Formats: sequence, C-alpha cells, structure tokens
Amino acid sequence: MKYVILGNGPAGVIAAEMIRKRAPLDQIVMIGCEDAPPYSRMAIPYLLMGNIQESGTYLRKEVDHFEKLKIEQVRAKASSIDLKAKKLELEGQSISFDKLLIATGSVPIQPPIPGMNLPGVHPCWTLEDARAIAKLAKPGSRVLQMGAGFIGCIILEALASRKVELTVVEMGDRMVPRMMTSVAGGMIKKWVQEQGVKVFTDTKVESIAQAGSSLMVTLSNGKALEVDLVISATGVKPNIAFLKSSGLEMHTGILVNEQMQTSHPDVYAAGDVTESIDFSTGDRIVNAIQPNAAEQARIAAISMTGGD
Repeated sequence: MKYVILGNGPAGVIAAEMIRKRAPLDQIVMIGCEDAPPYSRMAIPYLLMGNIQESGTYLRKEVDHFEKLKIEQVRAKASSIDLKAKKLELEGQSISFDKLLIATGSVPIQPPIPGMNLPGVHPCWTLEDARAIAKLAKPGSRVLQMGAGFIGCIILEALASRKVELTVVEMGDRMVPRMMTSVAGGMIKKWVQEQGVKVFTDTKVESIAQAGSSLMVTLSNGKALEVDLVISATGVKPNIAFLKSSGLEMHTGILVNEQMQTSHPDVYAAGDVTESIDFSTGDRIVNAIQPNAAEQARIAAISMTGGD
C-alpha cells in the first residue's frame, strides 16, 4: 500500500507517524512545498520575538526523524489531482497513490486593496515571511498591521517586542471582534494603546502606494501614514485552489465525514483545509487554526489503514 500525504504541517506529520505505527511495511510519502523541515506556524511569533531560532519552530527536533521512520519526504507544490488515475500532479513530476491524505492547511486572505503586492507588504504565515519581516522590523521602524483578530494579536505582540513604531488597523468595532465582546475587545484595545501601540478600529486600509523607499498607507478615517513595513493579518482560508477541477466535494473547505473521508473513498483530509463535522454539535465548520487538527489527523490515519 502506498500512502501519500500532501502537506507536512502538524496534521500531515501526525498522520504520517500514526500510519507508520499501523502499517510498518507500507510506503509513506509526505509532500511539503517550503524550504524548511516540517514546522509549526504558531511558533513564528516567538521566532520574531527572538525567543527561539528557526530550529525551534520545527515539529520534530531530530534531523533524521522521518528517515528513521522510512517516511519519504518530497519538496514540491501540488497543481492538481487526477482522482480517476489516483495520481497527484506536482510541479515537474507526478506521484501515484493508493490512499491520499490532503493536509494542505490554510493560506492568508489577501484583501482587494491596491498596492498589496508591493515590496514591503507581507503576511506573517511562513518562515519565508518571518525572515522578510525580521529584516524590516528593526527598532524604530514604522510598521502598520492590518487586522487585530486572534492571530493578529499574537503577531502584534511579536512586533511590539521588536521595538517598532506600531500602528494596528482593524475594520471591526473592537479588537478580536469574532471572539471578544465589545467590553472585552475595548479592554484589549486600551491595554495595547497603553503599551505605545496606535490602534484604529472601525477603519479600513484603502490603498498602499510606494513613497520613495517607504510606503504610504491611506486609511478610511482620512489619515495617511508613511511606514516601512505593512503586515497583513486579515485572516486565512482553506488551501484548496489547486483542487478546483478535482471533482472532490467542497464548499469553503473540503467536505469530510466523521472518518475524515472525502467524497472519494481513497482520499482523506485533515486540519484547516477541511469543512468538517464538529464533534460536539454535528454542524459543519471551517476554522482557521483548528484546535482539533491533531485529532482529525489521527482519525484519518486510522481510517486510511483500516479502522479500529
């Protein structure tokens, strides 16, 4: 049996290890598209704070961990899936599979704002992003962050620790609008402002333009700010664009059942890429950074290897 795991984040790694325990002699291929070993995106703010090195973000610390488990690693980006042929198309090659797990996680949402593609505008989602931000976010640098949700506030803390001049713009009427009440969100805003961070709520970024070596950011409140770096922390969405013509059933994410099985019997999915069934309510949900991704990966691995 050949198991292929597309995605080498937490869900992909846990699934690969679980499959190896249950199928000690079968072939396992794990595919990732970044120039780093499997790592945790949630550790990136701590990297920016200087609390850890890049190696501190790695999910497994032993260099030969996956080699010991005979889990083959491939670095490539998937372009499509041929379900009939049971073949995964990658850039420059294709890989066949008997069972496939899609664990491609999420990708940042890019707001339709003029200037989002300019140099100096970055999401904070990958190690590559972190490296670029670290070069620009020096003490005294002028930084504007779009978004003050849960993830945004973690990034905010990391940026503030780098002694930058930080401005945060949130289109909601409070900070962490999806998780906090008006009172709680207001308390967070007040505390953040007391730390020297400027916060504009009920405000949108309307445009970003090059201004010499700087960026000029125009806000909906009439202000225009000159900054050195813009961070986009406006949310994420399931990474499913490459599956558009696959034939898999999808809405916002890949639809899966309680066994993490997709509409194709030999294809499974786990983690942020899924539109899964909430174990407590029975409703379908899509969460950015799902807390149950590890459990989903274990369920998928068990289901793929025959259950029980």
